[in-house]
Amino acid sequence: VLCASTLTLCACGSNGRGTAESTTNTTNTQPIVDNSPLCDGNTLKILAITSSFGLNTTQFLYDIAKAEGCTNVIVGRLYGSGCTLERHVDNAMNSNNYYEYTKNSTGKWEQINNIPMSYGLKDEDWDIIFIQQSADQSPDPNTYALAQTDYIDTLVDYVNKNKTNPNARFVWNLTWAFQNDCVRNTFEKYNNDQMTMYNALISTLKEKVIVKDFYSAIIPTGTAIQNVRTSFIGDTLTKDTLHLNNLGRAIAGYTAYAT
Repeated sequence: VLCASTLTLCACGSNGRGTAESTTNTTNTQPIVDNSPLCDGNTLKILAITSSFGLNTTQFLYDIAKAEGCTNVIVGRLYGSGCTLERHVDNAMNSNNYYEYTKNSTGKWEQINNIPMSYGLKDEDWDIIFIQQSADQSPDPNTYALAQTDYIDTLVDYVNKNKTNPNARFVWNLTWAFQNDCVRNTFEKYNNDQMTMYNALISTLKEKVIVKDFYSAIIPTGTAIQNVRTSFIGDTLTKDTLHLNNLGRAIAGYTAYAT
């Protein structure tokens, strides 16, 4: 069972070594009220434009939505390994046949390789379109824009021009900090400390994402993972210090569904 605090943007805080630290990161949310099919409690059609952390977040989402009573569920994923916002923009602008497109509408993932972003966008009338930064770059605010190009704005503009549902909503997926024993060059930027990386994720989220007026919600996946790490489960939610194991994927999937 996921407690309510798991789904907030304020982590209980843990350094991954058995001690807890508090954070004061919070955000205010406003309820969304409309009469779209998405609000009927039966429909979930979501497309993720993502790297592997988004695959982890959505791996069990179809099954969770079905178990919770949704009858019309389609989960699609435009995936590139380690794909950054900058790379997504380049792929979109140049119609690169870059993506592995996986879709689950029956309980089984189907896959098409080497397709452009536009293919996935036009394949279904998506209700929700999910965007994230790559795991390595997500905590770094300097990776969200270059000169006069804001990667989120440019990507959203492209998606708006190519999506087939004019009422599709955008959501942002907050990635998680690396496991504390991770050995990776980008982790060194945060002194190889999980809470330092997590706090950078939240700071960058506030600076670069929450300020955008086109997001309907933030999926606080990184906070859910961080909060569970402070429980008796501990820092044991990945299979390789980066990517989530099945328990971690279940937590991420329920967080996405609840959001």
